[in-house]
Amino acid sequence: ANEMLNAKLDFESLDISLFSHFPSASIELNGLTLSGIDDFENDTLVSAESIDVAVNVMSLFSDKGFDVNYVVLDKPSIKAVKLADGRVNWDIMKPDTIATVETPAEEEASSPFKVKLQRFVIKNMNLIYDDQQGKMYADIRDFNAVCAGDLGSERTTLKLEAETKSLTYKMNGIPFLANANISAKMDVD
Repeated sequence: ANEMLNAKLDFESLDISLFSHFPSASIELNGLTLSGIDDFENDTLVSAESIDVAVNVMSLFSDKGFDVNYVVLDKPSIKAVKLADGRVNWDIMKPDTIATVETPAEEEASSPFKVKLQRFVIKNMNLIYDDQQGKMYADIRDFNAVCAGDLGSERTTLKLEAETKSLTYKMNGIPFLANANISAKMDVD
């Protein structure tokens, strides 16, 4: 991955299990960090204590869509920075040097992408958005969310519960929100 990135990706451990949760396959990634280079060398763009994902293996070979049992992000941290000159720390992909062949539109087969997400959990996320060019700053601390739904092409259902203990938002140096505690529940059908 580091060969494809203008950043440094690192993690402590990766555990893949095909049998312990059968018929689901699970992946656990611990100690993830994605750090900038050059002007963003001291910035950690993304980190997480752990990321756990479980997918029904049989759904990977089905045309009915993917059945995701759960995705759990534990203590993720995101820091997005846009410098005054417009450069951003999240533009980390190296340019693709392989030429692509375009497929004519009539040859493309379209199939609807479907995902059944039983549970998506974010635990204690911290997020900073620092737009020095647009003079906007947002700081979200201890964000927790639980989401579940069916993201099918014909009909989407989604249930979301979210809370943050501290939301700060400034524009042109003027604070619009300072350490606001916000919670929300939402059902989308």
